[in-house]
Amino acid sequence: MELKAGIKIINTVIHECLKTKKDAIVAVVDQNGELVTFARTDGAPLSSLQLAINMAYTATRLQQETQTFSIQLAQKNPEDLRFYNDPKIVTWPGGIPVYDPAGKLIGGIGISGMSDEENIALAHQAREAIKPTPPKPDNSLKLYS
Repeated sequence: MELKAGIKIINTVIHECLKTKKDAIVAVVDQNGELVTFARTDGAPLSSLQLAINMAYTATRLQQETQTFSIQLAQKNPEDLRFYNDPKIVTWPGGIPVYDPAGKLIGGIGISGMSDEENIALAHQAREAIKPTPPKPDNSLKLYS
């Protein structure tokens, strides 16, 4: 993800937090899960700092929302998390992947510090600020010769 897009995401989150008088932490990572931008409002809980970064990382590395990953893991076996062998993988809702208009993964957003529902909604709102388009599912039958 380019820095310009990351800054726009950060500004969207900060503006919404100021408007709603809520506190949050936002992390934006590139397609490799590496931090691009990061911000926290003054009253955001310090315990959520690394969590927001890890949410963005997880959403990018797994190419799915952290809430979806959490649900899938709970339906299987929560102990399966250890098989990822990555201490940065988290199951807290609030991380979402970001794709460019062509459907290529460009990064992820992680928001922490509010309720799960608020974190998720704000992450989606922030993603919309840069107008990416999620990839369209390819349901076509692929034949290989």
